[in-house]
Amino acid sequence: MTFSYTSGTTGPPKGAMISHRNFASFCGAVAFNKDTGFNQNDVALSYLPLPHVLEREFLFSMFYAGGSVVYYSGDTAKLKDDLALVQPTIFVSVPRLFSRFYDVLKAKFKEVQGYTKTALDYAVNTKLSTVQSTGRFTHRIYDPIFFNKTKQALGGKCRLMISGSAPLLPDVQNFLKICMCCPLIEGYGQTENTGAAFITDGSDPVTRQVGGPVVIFYFILSQVLNLNWLIFQKWTTLALM
Repeated sequence: MTFSYTSGTTGPPKGAMISHRNFASFCGAVAFNKDTGFNQNDVALSYLPLPHVLEREFLFSMFYAGGSVVYYSGDTAKLKDDLALVQPTIFVSVPRLFSRFYDVLKAKFKEVQGYTKTALDYAVNTKLSTVQSTGRFTHRIYDPIFFNKTKQALGGKCRLMISGSAPLLPDVQNFLKICMCCPLIEGYGQTENTGAAFITDGSDPVTRQVGGPVVIFYFILSQVLNLNWLIFQKWTTLALM
């Protein structure tokens, strides 16, 4: 049994008791997900607070798969240097930092001039259109010319980005997909049920959604008559049964 603290969205952070069985079940579920199927060749950089469930469930899943975890230097101002040194294949973060990467890359693109600017804008628009229509985030011509350079922002070897704790803006999500040439998925859930209960599909072009349920979860839908919508009435892990 361990304690994991809520983020304090609706009040002061509270400690939730989570069993070893819950975490073990979640790690097994992550292993079966087509996007998050971590393996022994994966490398991760850990910098998010360990008292919160997002980082803890991610690290446990990496250990479960036999992957490598490197802890950051302790100074978030040096995170760029840590990423360049570690070259993670999996990067887990929160919308605030992903938005920061978005702003920095956008500013860099604005500095480009002349014919290169025209070609870059065309490449961005072409990949953006493809991401929004098919979910595909790679391009055999434009990636070697432009986007292999932008991938260096995460060390150059990232194959999967994961965001949690809050919704990610669609513009940020799609732009980072084309710049990093890899999926950016989101997890939705709560601390009390061991974090992510729903995970988006990395190849799904649709944004602003919570994705499908993680295989160890079940939920019951209950209609709210006066509002004419559905809410989750009961939401728990099979590991608790």
